[in-house]
Amino acid sequence: MDQMQNEEVKRITEELEAGIMDLFSSDRYQEYLDVMAKFHTYSVNNSFLIAMRKPDATMVAGYQAWKRNFNRYVRKGEQGIEILAPTPYIVEKEQDKIDPITKQPVLGRDGTPIREIVKVTVPAFKPVKVFDISQTEGEELPTIATALTGDVADYQMMLRSIERMSPVPIEFGAIEGTANGYYAPMDQKIVIRSGMSEAQTIKTLIHEISHAKLHGKNDDGKDTSTQEVEAESIAYTVCKHYGLDASEYSFGYVAGWSADKDLKQLKASMNTIRSTASEIITQIDTEHRQMIEEAKPYKVTFYATTHAGYLSKEDYYEFDSILDAIQKFEELRQKAGKDQAEVGFNYYDKVDPMYDGYGTFLFNGKLNDGFIQEVDKFLSCPEIQDALRILSHRYDRELHPKENTDHQQPGRDRSNHRYSNYHGEDDQSAGTDRPTYAKGTRERSSGYSSRSSSGSSYSKGNYKKNTSGYRSR
Repeated sequence: MDQMQNEEVKRITEELEAGIMDLFSSDRYQEYLDVMAKFHTYSVNNSFLIAMRKPDATMVAGYQAWKRNFNRYVRKGEQGIEILAPTPYIVEKEQDKIDPITKQPVLGRDGTPIREIVKVTVPAFKPVKVFDISQTEGEELPTIATALTGDVADYQMMLRSIERMSPVPIEFGAIEGTANGYYAPMDQKIVIRSGMSEAQTIKTLIHEISHAKLHGKNDDGKDTSTQEVEAESIAYTVCKHYGLDASEYSFGYVAGWSADKDLKQLKASMNTIRSTASEIITQIDTEHRQMIEEAKPYKVTFYATTHAGYLSKEDYYEFDSILDAIQKFEELRQKAGKDQAEVGFNYYDKVDPMYDGYGTFLFNGKLNDGFIQEVDKFLSCPEIQDALRILSHRYDRELHPKENTDHQQPGRDRSNHRYSNYHGEDDQSAGTDRPTYAKGTRERSSGYSSRSSSGSSYSKGNYKKNTSGYRSR
């Protein structure tokens, strides 16, 4: 890291530490939790920096990421939001050789420790600037589907999602006293007062699940007030993330709680709050998506392969997410050649055996939209249609080379492109490569790189590629 960059990181860090102490001695604590609810995958430090610089931010990305991924441009004169991006580097270090079993130094014949050269990753950071969507203009952004909301219509789905992800069983019933619920560590269960409002029930559930995750049978050394601040802050963050009514929350007591805490202790609690809230949000979203998938009469997966891999069962990778399939497709293109790879989908019908296991390529330099739109099941399948929109947007220059000879201008009307304003998914990252959405579900399932043992390319049946590009049994 050069001297100037090092000084910039030091300046931001000092500002950050001063801001954290001020945060707990003012009314800005709740404002910070609002930011954390929108950017729950960001580090505590970067959440603080966004809260300090632009607390009303809803979706951020780097300057080039806005232009490259969404054809949006940062308006002239806009000031970026400074955050710290990780830039770890590897160095070689000489140290004692450690026995992996005993964890003790390995001794040589002369009784002295044997030395070895190991590679060590050194954490480092650099200042980067991101911009909120309100600071940009250009093409319409994709519409992101929200997994869960505070609407009554979603209450049962959300309640079931929470029950499925809870680390301990949940019971509903009468509770003596004024408590709305409690976590019983010895009995390993959560009890919730029955008959409460939907919002209060969800809020109490998240609060008690936080206790179950953090403050179980093993004493974590934290006093009761710290445990309550953490659980209440987590519940507020999760409820705020899903748009549930959080008006009843008040954090005036936080100033008194933090008075005798040093910076290290405060940051430790904030890290706990952020990581646990993010974990709960991710688990709720995962269970919610799983229930939706279980209720569907079909399942769609996406694959990336090479033409040679398709025939030899090598270089064939199947994923739940089109974004993961595209990432692997790009790798295969670089490895095998631009015209030797393809990305496609598999359609598994739980009701109609005629379509169970059918699939086709989506893009191999050309978009296979004409054929796909002729099949009613594929035409009405949102996952397949979203995949086409994402591919059309991502490979626009390749698909329309003549239309892209001139530089794109901000706000250019591209409505003549079938899939210009796509409504696909995007992953959520803490960096600046892709926009990070403040709220909603971005599916990002982990892929698997092995094929089924049956069939030449799919997990069911024997398939071959015909001239139409459709793979049939």
